[in-house]
Amino acid sequence: MEIGGKPIPKTLEGDLIQVRDRVNELIKNYKSLSNWGRPYLTSLNEVSTIYYINEILGVSLDRLANFIGVDKTSLYKLIQRIKTENKVSIYNPETKRVEVINITPDQLINIVNERLEVKSKEKITDPFMSSIIKKFMESDIEKRSKIAGKPSLLTIRHKKEVLRVVQRLMNYFNEKGLPSNPDLWEEKEVEKALWEIYKEYPKVAEAMIVLRRIPEWSNWFKGKIGAKTKRINPVSRVIFYKDYIKIKELYQKGVLNEAEFLTIWLHLTIGCREGFSTVSPSEDLDNARSSLVSLKWENLTKVEDTYIIKVYETKTEKYWECDLSWLDPEIPPIFLKYAKPSGSVIKSITGIKTVGEFEKWYRDLLERISKMLELPYRLKPHDIRRSHLSILAELGVPLEIACSGSMSFGVGWEDLKTAYIFYLRFSKHLRSKILATIRERQKEIA
Repeated sequence: MEIGGKPIPKTLEGDLIQVRDRVNELIKNYKSLSNWGRPYLTSLNEVSTIYYINEILGVSLDRLANFIGVDKTSLYKLIQRIKTENKVSIYNPETKRVEVINITPDQLINIVNERLEVKSKEKITDPFMSSIIKKFMESDIEKRSKIAGKPSLLTIRHKKEVLRVVQRLMNYFNEKGLPSNPDLWEEKEVEKALWEIYKEYPKVAEAMIVLRRIPEWSNWFKGKIGAKTKRINPVSRVIFYKDYIKIKELYQKGVLNEAEFLTIWLHLTIGCREGFSTVSPSEDLDNARSSLVSLKWENLTKVEDTYIIKVYETKTEKYWECDLSWLDPEIPPIFLKYAKPSGSVIKSITGIKTVGEFEKWYRDLLERISKMLELPYRLKPHDIRRSHLSILAELGVPLEIACSGSMSFGVGWEDLKTAYIFYLRFSKHLRSKILATIRERQKEIA
């Protein structure tokens, strides 16, 4: 049931319907509630339900009053008295007396919470009886992907989409005799159930994406969703090989110092994610676990005439290898001046100690470089990962090699659909070369 577009926990539906039916009966018998002359609420459960739905779930008093058939003013007075006097009046049908009860807003909320909280119960039918789902519906939840200038919180529509998927899963688990309480679910069981329910990949992927909106499940289904999140519009904030050459010239002229240049070169060469979000900003770079911030000297190996570095990505749960000489063979000898037996590569190069300090430093650096290159946009750290792919495309490296870890051209893109769209956007020079080849072959055949 919904009121004003807001889902109402099934546990509380009965209270509202009971109040609505009672109000209808009183008006039928007495023509109006004022003629009745007593409170139309008969228990603290009913009071707490109305207070909770208004204050916690955000259903307006207008909508609530319309649903149960009373004047909005009566509900407003009820809520205000609770907040200002910590009192509420109810009619006790057993004693046939009006009772004034001392109660605080927090106590009313706790009454509902206790009714909804069923952590130990395996089988339930109301999603709000799950502490995970109740918390999700009551809290402000940030969107996984954020768009500049747009609200970054999930809307009620987004949350209702989650509820629909959760309810289908609960129904499925109840039919199978399995625990239907989301608090007890595990990733593998849910994944198996989604395939049984939705049958085909696109629908399963969509359901997985929806469930990942719940913070406790945000890391589920890694590597199994692909690019099904939304229609992909490639971000054009990238730099190309000519831009790298300009950055190198800025370093050679002393405009950029060695730490600044080597950081950009390293990130462009490897093409990994930044790893800022996988650890606390206060974490020492020596302890960082993923991506750029996790690069370690002990993972650097000399192979014939080049150096290979391994980088771990938590998103793919893989170690990738990268040949440090492919982008610019002149730079590895400069880079190696900072080498140590072990520890953080980034810390050695920049002298920065924590992940948060490095993130701020790197963002500021990219903003300066954007101005130096006179770009129509400001580069961000993740744009350097995209730039890695743009340069590979520009240089004519086939997509299957650019996205493979087998030839050490950097951290590949597990999400091939996304990579394909980016690659086509960035491979303009390659397309021109291919068309020229086609024209030459056409002349030969003619």
